[in-house]
Amino acid sequence: MAANTLQSSALPAELSRAVGERIKISVKILIKNTSCHKDLHMTLLSKYESIVKSGLIKCDQGQVQVVEKLQALCNIISQTQPAESSVRLWHRFFQKHQEQLMGMYLYGGVGSGKTMLMDLFFSHCNVPLKRRTHYNSFMLNLKSEKDPVRTVANHLAAETKLLCLDEFQVVDVADAMLWRNLLRGLMDRGMYLLLTSNRPPKELYLNGIQRAAFVPCIELLEKRLDVVNLTGQQDYRRRRKGNSLFYAPINDETSEGINELLASLLGPRTIYTHGRPIHVAACRGDVAKFTFEELCSRPMSAADYLCIADAFPVIIITDVPKLTISHRDEARRFITMIDVFYDHKIKLILQSEVPIDELFQLEKQDVSAAESMRVLADELALSNHALVWLGYCCLIFTGACPGGPSIYSITLCCETMMVLCDESMTSVNASIKDAGHGGREWCASGGEVNTPASVEFFADAHCFFYDFGEVKDQGFFAVFDGHGGKSAAAWCGEHFPELLLKNLPGGIVPEVLDQTFAEADSFLNAAHGIFSGCTAIVALYRHEQRDGQDVTVLYTGNTGDSRAVLYREGKAIRLSYDHKGSDVIEQQRVKDAGGFILNDRVNGMLAITRALGDAEMKDYIAGRPYTTETVIDRTKDSILILACDGLWDVCSDQEACDHIKDVTDTQKAAEMLVEYAIKNDSYDNLSVLVIRFRC
Repeated sequence: MAANTLQSSALPAELSRAVGERIKISVKILIKNTSCHKDLHMTLLSKYESIVKSGLIKCDQGQVQVVEKLQALCNIISQTQPAESSVRLWHRFFQKHQEQLMGMYLYGGVGSGKTMLMDLFFSHCNVPLKRRTHYNSFMLNLKSEKDPVRTVANHLAAETKLLCLDEFQVVDVADAMLWRNLLRGLMDRGMYLLLTSNRPPKELYLNGIQRAAFVPCIELLEKRLDVVNLTGQQDYRRRRKGNSLFYAPINDETSEGINELLASLLGPRTIYTHGRPIHVAACRGDVAKFTFEELCSRPMSAADYLCIADAFPVIIITDVPKLTISHRDEARRFITMIDVFYDHKIKLILQSEVPIDELFQLEKQDVSAAESMRVLADELALSNHALVWLGYCCLIFTGACPGGPSIYSITLCCETMMVLCDESMTSVNASIKDAGHGGREWCASGGEVNTPASVEFFADAHCFFYDFGEVKDQGFFAVFDGHGGKSAAAWCGEHFPELLLKNLPGGIVPEVLDQTFAEADSFLNAAHGIFSGCTAIVALYRHEQRDGQDVTVLYTGNTGDSRAVLYREGKAIRLSYDHKGSDVIEQQRVKDAGGFILNDRVNGMLAITRALGDAEMKDYIAGRPYTTETVIDRTKDSILILACDGLWDVCSDQEACDHIKDVTDTQKAAEMLVEYAIKNDSYDNLSVLVIRFRC
């Protein structure tokens, strides 16, 4: 749904967002659209049955059994049933366990529906402090902490009662050592877990370096989580069959097909991950083209692939070679990349030297050598050797070159590639033809960067949605600028759009914005462990009937100093209000509430006078927004900029608009504003959204 917030799932392709859309829609929202989200009187099983009746999936008895167990877990966590009844239901399934269970470990084959059930459970479980994320994203955040285990165990457990972690795996010794300490810390602090994986706990990190140190973690998983094997009756990831977008071998014929796809692409462009640039040689709008060397032969991480997936829903990769022992590092990166692209529902076009099922293999002479090494390793009992499978062959990597892919990784990668490349050629061609959002009323892109001075204490979240609430051309845009920690901004980035959708039907939009801000502020103030706050600037673009005429209206709401600026016929028009301690009106409001202003700061601390969260200063820091309503004339209005104060502190409204007025690519425009702020010595974090009304 939003970058960095909602991720998804193994539901059929019919449930995913249109090819051209930049924003990924999670199963959580899709389940809601089948009447499975807010009705607390429905059981999890009845919601599952309603999806079956809709024809999106077929009834699977293995899934039904898992759903019943998940309902019992949900009752315990959310206490939607009396405690005694819930406990009886829980123990009916799990009476073999003496120590309290803290959730479920759900494993099964590719496409068995694990992620679908996780998202169904997540949407149903009535727990406000819950989080659902993918393993790769979780580990990136975990490793970014100075003291990962202690910090995450304390902060995450304080802010999260339920953690749903998709595609759980342990791929290297660093992950193994982190989870060894973190898992017990989370459980001891009362966090419930739902983990999905492609393998049982006992096969995690199999044959890994120092695996003995990881075994206690496996034992804890088996002891404190109910381990359930989901044996699906069909592969939901391969229900839909289309024309293959996999081109092999590399020759004039396949090159011609690729070149036809590339004909409309422009380039180049630069995107950023954690402030580091990634150069894209050929792209346009939602579509980007890379060579295998650019993506896998260079030092690339999951964070880089996440950044690329967020920027481009359609990705073309050419010149993929047959991956042998000499491509160990490239194979590992390739598998990570495919995993990230699948999670982000990327439409993938590949040109490879060989077919998918032959992509990972060894030459015959290599197989013989590898077998000899394996026998020798067994005889010597070398614990620092990892047995790794490549395709249908095996080889041994010594301790000097660890990190090769496993048979699970390779099987999963091949099957996932078949799914990603098994799409309608017509739909992909249409997406490329309309690259740059052609035919839409508006298009949007975002840019962000954390400066070295801000990364430890500040965190932004931004999001935007095409066809918001499944209403054609309705758009929602938001920037949340965090302070005092990451929690408030991250929560708003994920949940504010949901609150707005809940309140929007039939309401007067300015009043709906007031209500949504109030609900978000109330939750953040009541949530145990969330002491941070965030400014907010949100905008809603929609069509309305007024006096028998169809008009386009832009509504905005803001707290703090994040700002919205409209560019109309060469003039910048501010659509927000800076709530700062230097403002005379806001100073008086703070004083009337019993506070004081010192050095233009509320009680000498915060420079802003309004924000969401900031529970400890809520008597003085108001959460009520300033709202505006503007009728949009697309012959006069061309650009809308939403950005945090990291831009506006060093750039006037007019300067920002003039700087990008002739840039039609919204992604490039957003990046230009970020670069402009950095060049002008912005010391704050930066989040910028650029929306164009003439696409």
